[in-house]
Amino acid sequence: MFGYKNKSVVPLKLFQMVNSSKIPSVLALIILFIVVLPLISPGFLVLSAEKRPRNLQVSTWILIPAVVMGIPHEEGRLLNVTITITIPGNGTIIVSNEGGEISGSTRFSMATAVATASLLNGIDWTTFNTYIYIHSRGSISGPSGSLAIATATYVLLNPLLNDQKLHNYVITGAIAPEGLAGSVGGVKTKCKAALNRNLTFMLPLSNVNDLKGSDCRNYIPVTDVISAISTIYKLRPLVKNINLSTSYPKPLAEVMDSFTENITELTEKNINETTNELTKVPINEANTIRTYISYADKYIQSAKKYAAKYPYSAASYAYTAYIYSLFSKYQAFSYTNKINVILPEEISRINNTLKSLANELSEIKPLSLEKTELLSVAAARLADAYLSLSTVKLLIHSKINTSLILYQLALASGRTESIKSWLLSAEKVKGSIFISKNFTKNLALKAYRFALLNLGYAISLLNSSGLKTEASALEKLEERMAIALKKKDWILVIGYAREAISQATDYTFEYSISTLPPAEKKKIDPIYANNIETIAKMLTLSIGLHGIKSPLAPTYIEYYKVLKNNNEYDAALKLLWSAVADLEILSLAFLKSPSPTLSLSNTSTPIPPMSIIRSVPSQTSSAFFYIAIFGALILGIAVGYVLAIRSTLKEIEKRLS
Repeated sequence: MFGYKNKSVVPLKLFQMVNSSKIPSVLALIILFIVVLPLISPGFLVLSAEKRPRNLQVSTWILIPAVVMGIPHEEGRLLNVTITITIPGNGTIIVSNEGGEISGSTRFSMATAVATASLLNGIDWTTFNTYIYIHSRGSISGPSGSLAIATATYVLLNPLLNDQKLHNYVITGAIAPEGLAGSVGGVKTKCKAALNRNLTFMLPLSNVNDLKGSDCRNYIPVTDVISAISTIYKLRPLVKNINLSTSYPKPLAEVMDSFTENITELTEKNINETTNELTKVPINEANTIRTYISYADKYIQSAKKYAAKYPYSAASYAYTAYIYSLFSKYQAFSYTNKINVILPEEISRINNTLKSLANELSEIKPLSLEKTELLSVAAARLADAYLSLSTVKLLIHSKINTSLILYQLALASGRTESIKSWLLSAEKVKGSIFISKNFTKNLALKAYRFALLNLGYAISLLNSSGLKTEASALEKLEERMAIALKKKDWILVIGYAREAISQATDYTFEYSISTLPPAEKKKIDPIYANNIETIAKMLTLSIGLHGIKSPLAPTYIEYYKVLKNNNEYDAALKLLWSAVADLEILSLAFLKSPSPTLSLSNTSTPIPPMSIIRSVPSQTSSAFFYIAIFGALILGIAVGYVLAIRSTLKEIEKRLS
């Protein structure tokens, strides 16, 4: 009995603790805890996840055609490329393969593809990391895989799009910073590789003419990443029904009217000076210069025609006339030996003017978003002028192409007048959307990162093409942007970033289609324009949802529509992607992180196998959940044990007494 009694001490004490009038209340609370905990634990999980973001990985693969140079002929091959996105991240983009060199143009084009596709999807690419793995050995060069990467990235970041559809296509094309699909080489060979696998070949519209004479079939031409997505998923963007606004602030229109009047006077003065100088110029050269003068006259007449109804269009025509008049004057002086005196004087004058304008720009306080945007345009024009001036100096040092030197000098000189008008616009347009210094800073930092990718892409292409002078000029722009960042001159950073995007588009897209026959280019330009207009509408809607309206983009769109009506699609395209660049910069401030519910419905077997998509909850929240459940079970068992032996304990107590 002694031994048994000792063994009964603990359960007896436990019984005494619960055997009171509060037993029903305690028991009810415990049962309530056990029942409710599984229901409320997901709530704890969500709260914890908000404090510590969930880790998410999504991945897909896409087939990209490549041309393998061999003997005696080249062959086409399909490369399997895996794109993996991990969330959260810091914007790291890594491009690798199984072994071999990957060129700068390949790396930068694919990085630009990720950033651009994310931006067009309303997603901030600096909030996740991207890993692009090319399942191939050997050296890889060129930007022709970037359209495919942009398309795959867009799909990965949009949970409504099923990535399996991508696997039915072979995609080639060089992406530009605004989503445009530029021309690539070897499309006949690439199409044959797709045909051998019975897959649909997707290529840039500008490359279709290159398929003539081949047995290529089952191909689809596209103009940009949005048209690629629309084609694959049989979608028609709703924004196509939206009309782009051409309404901008009245003070801006007034400044444009004043600019047109002043620049017209300067143009006519240049024409008179040039005409007087032509008597000293050889007849053949004089006739060439007269041609440029006639262009100036033509654009002056256009400026006068549109002055009353379309202020920005009139100002743009007047500016173009001014550039032709300056170029004509410099050309005439080059034949009368006056250029040897004028050239160093002009370079010095322009350089001093730009320094003065840069100081003036830095002194104006951007209290509103409208002012910020107009000041950033002045900064972009400043960057453009410095770019032209750098090109002049590089060309003089190279002692080549006098005509190109004089044209770049005319551009630099003309930009000084343009900068003055934009500064005046910023002073007169008060704005209604007030912003903080921190907002401007964050926008500048995002614009800087995006511009660095674009510049790196363009510079790598120029260097690989042997265009060292152009590459060096862009490197100077990159340096100026870095200096502005170091000085924390956020407006200059934003403006230089805008110019970087425009210049990168020129080199990555415009150069790629510059070799097209005029008749072919005239045929495809309207199609490109209509589709790029869709991108402009998407971005306009995107920032509009935040209550933001760009005062600048409508000016570009107004001029675009005037040029479009006059069938001047070549110039219209450039105006439209200037509008897109402006809208892209603005939209950077409102990009969001990828949705935590991002997932794919891929059930096919990739070639080669890709990593499984998995969503890993926060370790803290998971541990809490399982500890809480385990604790609840232990309490439940303990209470059940007490209740089960309650009657036995009562009997024992009775006998012991």
